Amino acid sequence: AYQFANQSRLGIKIAHISNAYIANEDPGEDEVLLTYALPLSFGDHS
Repeated sequence: AYQFANQSRLGIKIAHISNAYIANEDPGEDEVLLTYALPLSFGDHS
């Protein structure tokens, strides 16, 4: 993830999930996850 000056973050995750050929077919699944996180502040942190 990349952290911006305002402490927010933008990230990406790429993954492949497989059944490890425990069955005759293993088409697998490819995933792409894009995240954006905003920092939250609850109350006074002094």
